Amino acid sequence: MAKMFLFDGTGLVYRAYFALDQTLKTSTGYHTNAVYGVAKMIIKFLKEHIQTGKDACAFVLDSKGGSTFRKQVLETYKANRPETPEILLEQIPYIVEVIEALGMKVLKIPGYEADDIIA
Repeated sequence: MAKMFLFDGTGLVYRAYFALDQTLKTSTGYHTNAVYGVAKMIIKFLKEHIQTGKDACAFVLDSKGGSTFRKQVLETYKANRPETPEILLEQIPYIVEVIEALGMKVLKIPGYEADDIIA
């Protein structure tokens, strides 16, 4: 039986970023800790759990910018959270590139967070 796996990509990105040394960079100074961490996690999962040609995976990301329905309901939603570090934000396009190169779909819906899309 074929299976479908949905990943809270935003959660994995943050996990990788904060779990690995934030000074990990390329020779040109580009930060890569989140890219590397996400790639390692997803490749390991694919090797251990996916039957090629049968199963499907999607990497779901929060849509940035604009308001979410949660903020419309509760103005103080995430009010006490620190801003996302710029060096993390810079890595997201490369993470998307890696995920797509691995054959996974990347899903985003304006106004929704990854866990809302998955639900």
